[in-house]
Amino acid sequence: MASARALLVVAVYLCVNCINCDIETTTAGNTSVHKINSHRPYLEDVSYHGEIDENTNSVNLHPHIFAKDDDDGVNGQICTFHVLDETVPFRIDLIDAVTGQGSIVVLDPERIDCERQPEWKFEIQAGDCGKTARFSHKSTVHIVMADINDNKPYFNKIAYEAAVDEGEILYNFTQVEALDDDCSPQYSKICEYEIITPDVPFVIDNKGMISSTKPLDPSNVASHVFSVAAYDCGNKKSDAVTVTVTVNRLCTQGIKGISKRIEYMPNSDNHIIGPKSFLELCAPSECNSSSVSMTFDLDTDHIVMGCDRDTYSVAAQRQMCNAPDEIVDLLPTPNVGEKWTEDLQTDDGHENTQVYKFDGEDSHVSIPDKFVPKNLTSTFSITTWMKHGPSKDVKETILCYSDAEGADLTSNTTNDSAIIDIDSMNRHHLSLYIHNCRLVLLLRRQGDDNTDYTPAEWRWKLTEVCDKEWHHYVVNVNYPQVKLYVDGHHYEAHHVMNDRPLHPTAYASTLTVAAAWEGGFRQYIDHFNGYLTGLAILPGKTESKEVITCIVACKEKLTINKDTIPVHQVNVNKAGNRITITGPLDESSLSYTMQQIGYINERQYPTPGQRPLTVTVKATCDSQPINIRKLQSYIMVVRPSEPTIEISGSNHIARMASDLLTGILPLSDISIVTELQETAEIDEETGEELDPVDVAQKLDSCSVVTDSLMLSEHESLTISNELLDQFNLRVISSANGLIVKGIQSIENYEEVLHDVVYTNDKGHDYRIFTVRCTELNGRYVSNEYMVQLTILHKKLSKNPLPKIVTKLSRQNLQGPKLPAQMLKHKEHMFKAASKTQGDLSQKLTKKYNATGSSSGGIMTVLIVVCVGFLAFVVFLGLFRIYMVHRTGGEEKSDMEWDDMSLNITINPMDPENAQAIEDTDSSDEEDESANNSEESEAEEEEEIMEPVKGSPLEWDDGNLKM
Repeated sequence: MASARALLVVAVYLCVNCINCDIETTTAGNTSVHKINSHRPYLEDVSYHGEIDENTNSVNLHPHIFAKDDDDGVNGQICTFHVLDETVPFRIDLIDAVTGQGSIVVLDPERIDCERQPEWKFEIQAGDCGKTARFSHKSTVHIVMADINDNKPYFNKIAYEAAVDEGEILYNFTQVEALDDDCSPQYSKICEYEIITPDVPFVIDNKGMISSTKPLDPSNVASHVFSVAAYDCGNKKSDAVTVTVTVNRLCTQGIKGISKRIEYMPNSDNHIIGPKSFLELCAPSECNSSSVSMTFDLDTDHIVMGCDRDTYSVAAQRQMCNAPDEIVDLLPTPNVGEKWTEDLQTDDGHENTQVYKFDGEDSHVSIPDKFVPKNLTSTFSITTWMKHGPSKDVKETILCYSDAEGADLTSNTTNDSAIIDIDSMNRHHLSLYIHNCRLVLLLRRQGDDNTDYTPAEWRWKLTEVCDKEWHHYVVNVNYPQVKLYVDGHHYEAHHVMNDRPLHPTAYASTLTVAAAWEGGFRQYIDHFNGYLTGLAILPGKTESKEVITCIVACKEKLTINKDTIPVHQVNVNKAGNRITITGPLDESSLSYTMQQIGYINERQYPTPGQRPLTVTVKATCDSQPINIRKLQSYIMVVRPSEPTIEISGSNHIARMASDLLTGILPLSDISIVTELQETAEIDEETGEELDPVDVAQKLDSCSVVTDSLMLSEHESLTISNELLDQFNLRVISSANGLIVKGIQSIENYEEVLHDVVYTNDKGHDYRIFTVRCTELNGRYVSNEYMVQLTILHKKLSKNPLPKIVTKLSRQNLQGPKLPAQMLKHKEHMFKAASKTQGDLSQKLTKKYNATGSSSGGIMTVLIVVCVGFLAFVVFLGLFRIYMVHRTGGEEKSDMEWDDMSLNITINPMDPENAQAIEDTDSSDEEDESANNSEESEAEEEEEIMEPVKGSPLEWDDGNLKM
């Protein structure tokens, strides 16, 4: 009983102290105690990546394999690793049970071959050392093969053969191709081909294309045989392959009579390409059935915008296409009032038009507020020419209408109660941009209903956006409908996104080109990288299909009169650069058809240079193809003679300051002449050189600016709106002048400039006006014509009299009237004085201009003083010749004249004369008062003295006495 009680106590003790023990009883009756394996092992990483060397079969794994177990003792050790995919040629060996490190080992080296299988992916587990082993979670092992260049390239054919025609250098006439079975791009790619046979007239490029280096002659070598080898990018060489080139002796059949170079003179009519061209065949043309297809291809892709088009300004082009004139040109040629593009980088005229280049980093332009169209929400059009290449995953803005300002988000705020909506500070109301070669239009309307989702973003996936070629884009918005036209072709948006409207705010907006403005952060983002020209917005209307077709129409094309073609069918493509002739193989009628094909360039100043012309013929006779060689030619457009624009007229005018109050016409006698001096031609009959022909041109702008940086508030330059509407012209005003824009004749521009009115209600001494006119959007510029306006502030006296004579006139002094002959002589003398005044004024003005003096008032005073003195001398001479004496109120019938000085004697005893003398004595005081009343003095000096009867004056031949 006692022993049983003791065993119970021992059992209870063991249960209490070994609650975490695993009790095991052996067959011998002995009992052993083990710790319970309560934790699963775990691998330190979820995935492992390794690389195996194909030669050594060693695996470089990252990170290394380690497993852990949180149990103590043996249960916390790692005893095994398992690869769960038995098909893979790998196992994992245990390196250290305590640290749990394992190493991956290759089981079957023969299966390690990059060409068979370049990579392996499998799962592994770790097991602990517990009596009842526990296993970890699964981890993934990804092993790739480190390829070695163990395969050499090989050609896909045993030998290559090609047949070529004699007589010409042939480019890329045949191609060889090699392959490589290595698995990595480094060793499987062919990097070089080599002709290993020396001294053969052929070359090969890295793509295996073979060309000849000189014309081949079958009389020398009828067949060329040479060897070619290929190299992979690890420089392993292939076995050589044989290439045989057979040279065919040609018959003379083909297109004849079309020159290699065809010259085209600008402003000439339709130029026939081959007036004597014909098709010559070697094989007999008598066929039971025959067909021919002849194609004339004119290549103009290298010309700006794909072909020769007019390079007038946006507004001028629209005027020529009878389009609405409300267009807003966002990238105009820098000119008066339109100078926001003057700092942009251009192509220096390489494209013969005003093209702007944007670098994608910091080049952009902000449009002045007064030129930004309003209400760009419902109906408008965006049009532009654009050249853009591939770009990375970046957003490139063409134009953006966004919030101009808002709370400054660049500084930290300590006011926690103030909540700032960042989006409201940087909202984009309208944006046209490129992203991943997709053209995107963003249009966010304003409203208070946040639940009203409406179309807000349209996307077009186009190859034209990133092909580095010029294309014309028109986005017509008639909300919610949006249409895109590229080069005149309509494209539907492949994706349209809806969004909520923007909340109306009091923030102003700004329009930017080639970048987006973020008002809250005060920065420009998403810069455009490419070329733009003709970027404009048409508010309130959409562009019509007719206008789009007119704008993108090419001015150069191939021509043919279909009505004169008797047998063959003629097809001309829409661009006018391809003509296809199909029909029966009739040499005579086909030659006649070829002789009707011509070239014309309707631009007044076409882009000079080559236009490659290719003629391809495919013919059959009784279903057998006839080999007709392709003809390569080119049309050379000769550089046109540049026009000269000459402006002339008076270089100096003088006007009274009072006249400027109502306005004067400072350009009333301006004259404009534009001439195009063509190359002198030779008379075919006489052989003599003919005089060059002067061809009148049209203008597209004229600017009038003053010499000041800014007109004062008292000045203005204006033109009659009625006259502008009559000639369909428009005016843009600037701080110091104006510019008239639109395509019109010289006569109409002259009439408009004659009508320029200048007003000034606060006098200046002078003002200089500068006039400049342009043609073809600034491509040709006139001389700078300058006219100086001298402003006179005091009228010149016609008869400046001595002060004493003026006093006598005030006393109604009477004298005889001058005879008509004397008055006539006096008038002649005054005209001579006026002419002298004009000559002197011009000389002084020239001297003033030469010295660069800035004091126009001094010049005016000098002119007035000199002319006044000259007039005084003339009048004094008349007085010395003519003398009158009247006493007692009776008129003398006999008058005595001599060559003595004029003498006037006044009786001092007479009261009236005494008063006159007293007035004379106080002349100093009157002089002072006269300075204060110059205008009344001038009017009094202009009065003509009328002799009054009864004047108590006594005349003698002595000196003038009073």
